[in-house]
Amino acid sequence: MSAPAAPVIGPRCGVADAAGTIALEGDLAQFVAGDVMQFLRLAGATGRLEYERGGERVEVAFVRGRPSWASTSGRGVRVGDVLVHRFGTARAALEEALSDQRRRPGRRVGALLRERGIPRECVAAAVSEVFRRIVCLLSMWPDGRFRFVSGEVPAADDDAELDLELDRLLLEGLHQADLTQGIA
Repeated sequence: MSAPAAPVIGPRCGVADAAGTIALEGDLAQFVAGDVMQFLRLAGATGRLEYERGGERVEVAFVRGRPSWASTSGRGVRVGDVLVHRFGTARAALEEALSDQRRRPGRRVGALLRERGIPRECVAAAVSEVFRRIVCLLSMWPDGRFRFVSGEVPAADDDAELDLELDRLLLEGLHQADLTQGIA
């Protein structure tokens, strides 16, 4: 039986795209998602961490070792949904912002809702909640692939940038994974 494959680190991985170089990649069966994020935090890394499993893709941007924003292609909870259900944002305002987003790709729904009068604090709290849920989701992935592309990342919305303690968040994610699996 062969030893588990180690993550690949360094420029020998090749160029990912014009924006950066793949600096780290590996298998989530060998390295859990939280360990990868901790490594990037400790290294003070800047770039985009990409996870893939089946047809789902999750991206987490890091700036100097701190998560800046995250997104998922899966059926996770969206910022707009949190704003509607937790903060009482009108569903019509959300639908209008989503329609505007389709016409102007690249604009974040939180920014579009702020233009419609949604308080900055509500958007920031919703972004944090969605990030927590994404980390919890990743904590439950037993397999998949990851890669970290070093280099500049698109900026987060100026008032919705994450200001979370990654260590605590990862522990919350692991606890949630334990609850889901009936361990706790």
